[in-house]
Amino acid sequence: MKNHAKLIKNRKSTRDYKSVPVAEEKLEVLIDFFHQGKRLIPEIEMEIILFREGASVFEKLKGIAGYNGIMIEAPHYIVIASEVKEGYIENTGFVGENVILKAVDEEIDTCWITFEDSHDIKNALELKTDKEVTGIIAVGYGMDKKKILHGVDTGGNYSKADMRVIEDNTSFRYAIEEIVYYKEWGTPIDNMVLEERGLAEAFAFLRLAPSTQNLQPWKFVLKDSMIVLTIKDRKEISLKEEKMDAGIVMLSFYLLASETLYEPHWYLGNPLEEEKIPTDYRVVGWCKL
Repeated sequence: MKNHAKLIKNRKSTRDYKSVPVAEEKLEVLIDFFHQGKRLIPEIEMEIILFREGASVFEKLKGIAGYNGIMIEAPHYIVIASEVKEGYIENTGFVGENVILKAVDEEIDTCWITFEDSHDIKNALELKTDKEVTGIIAVGYGMDKKKILHGVDTGGNYSKADMRVIEDNTSFRYAIEEIVYYKEWGTPIDNMVLEERGLAEAFAFLRLAPSTQNLQPWKFVLKDSMIVLTIKDRKEISLKEEKMDAGIVMLSFYLLASETLYEPHWYLGNPLEEEKIPTDYRVVGWCKL
């Protein structure tokens, strides 16, 4: 793939698609990349199902998938299914977001589609897999190049929704010192420390990683020789969405750090047992520097 920082910056979530299909060879590129791409937890078994004819999927998933049950209509859909093991939702976010960035590289538009119940999806799409459906991605070519961040009043239709729209991936973002702490919770990091560690550029672009409703729920603690990821619990999003966001931002850090420093490895768990972290945050994982 191209420069990952550029891909993350150019990534957008597309709600409105043209009826033009994506070329078969490009769809196959995405499928192959899924199988060959990096995993957060390699031992978890996963499947990818490509629905080339999107019209029937759109009809079947109306009311059970999409923001507030409002399904996104696209030419194609990718469904990700996973073995149920510890970290499998984070793993789906990690793997699926990697496929989405590959789509950016191929100039294909995408969007994560929310849903609540795997069984509903499996029944609607008549999937025979014994794995749990953990992710759905719309695939196609968008009507324009804008990114929709927050839905205010959908009115039953994405196209007619009252939406707050931005042109690119750089607006409504927290400053680095607001999301990265140094040595202990609550102590903002100095950019010179990040420069010395070779992490300044990585965190500058990590701020652009997507999250549910653009809530940017992550905070990091740089302590000793490790980076620790925490996620804020919010009433407005589900635990599954929080875990997906965690997997997505771990993927972003992995790609950005791999370009400038080394290939980091994320571990799930809490290495900060004695650290005083607010009760509305939880430690997701950590990686060595």
